[in-house]
Amino acid sequence: MAMESYKKLVLYEDMNCHLSVEVVSRVAYLHCEVFNWKVSTARRLYSALNTFLLSCEERDIVQVYTITPNPRFAEMYGGRHCGYVKYQEKDYEVFKWDLKFSQT
Repeated sequence: MAMESYKKLVLYEDMNCHLSVEVVSRVAYLHCEVFNWKVSTARRLYSALNTFLLSCEERDIVQVYTITPNPRFAEMYGGRHCGYVKYQEKDYEVFKWDLKFSQT
């Protein structure tokens, strides 16, 4: 069995936040940490995420997900709630972004 492709990309980073994505077999998993929440931080994150989502087709990414204990980020930026998971006794929500070109 062949090993799945894996890439980690930093989408945006400054002293207030970090937004990255891991890509495994055409599926992207978003990771976001915010250290100092400000309106300007929210705008920068939105811009970086939107740029990434628009590039998914050319990157051959067909699905985008995040798993979060605080769904505010995912809801604000267009993620659609699609489930719950429990990990190490903590509850998390699963969000998915619908990609316009994807049929999955």
